[in-house]
Amino acid sequence: MKNMKIGRLLFLLLFALLAGCASDPDEVSPTLTIDGMPAINNTSTRNLSGTVEPGATVEVSVNTTATVAALSNVDGLWSVTIANLAPGGNTVTVTATDATGNSNTLLLVLTYEVVTLEAYVTPTPASSQTIGGFLAPGAADPAVTIDLAATAGAVTVTGDFWSCDISGLTGGHTVTVTHSDDVNPAQSATAVITFAATAPSVTIDPFVNPTTDPLQSFSGTTEAGVTVQVSINGAAGMAAEVTDTTWTFTPTPAVALHEGKNGVSVTGTLVDKPTTVLRTFVVLEPAP
Repeated sequence: MKNMKIGRLLFLLLFALLAGCASDPDEVSPTLTIDGMPAINNTSTRNLSGTVEPGATVEVSVNTTATVAALSNVDGLWSVTIANLAPGGNTVTVTATDATGNSNTLLLVLTYEVVTLEAYVTPTPASSQTIGGFLAPGAADPAVTIDLAATAGAVTVTGDFWSCDISGLTGGHTVTVTHSDDVNPAQSATAVITFAATAPSVTIDPFVNPTTDPLQSFSGTTEAGVTVQVSINGAAGMAAEVTDTTWTFTPTPAVALHEGKNGVSVTGTLVDKPTTVLRTFVVLEPAP
């Protein structure tokens, strides 16, 4: 009899525990991810996407001012187009909320570059060179200034690229390119370009830009005896093939160009001489 009472008590206790567990509210935050994408771009419109717990609602806002979109999903996928990003950094907030009110929030910063300065050589053995950079579609022509006695010529814009000839380089010069209009704050980019008569000469041949080939080859000229290395998007430099005074380089799949803007650095090294660094960029577009 006593054992029956104990068994009954244990049964009631187990039943109460199970009932309590069943009645506990869902307090687990919904899963939420954002697909990878370049954080910096020269367009004010960006496409975002990711995964989320099926049935959860996704809200996206920019710079905490307004909700871009409230999205419902049934298959665990979400996507949205953000337009009219402000020049500079923009904080994007993505929040997922499930049916019981639990939420999960992720933040990312998207930078809208109206103008960049990223095609130049320094140090350089030449007293003049052509510099350039990226210009956002539809943006007004930028202005280029250079200090000391050097001079900057007229700016030429071709598609989304600007270029300008500078001359009279004699030492270290600060070059500034500025974009301004009647709507947005002015945005500037600056680089220091140094003249060094003993630096080895390194040039790059014209290449397809923009391109649809993630393994696009590059080539150029240099001086006899110079070692040339090429870096893509800041990766470790890889040796270019040098024949006499000509160099060639093709990226490997491990450092292939990614969609959007890619930085390219070409260095020329000669014993007991300053290392020349040629900077440029290439845009990879989706294949048709």
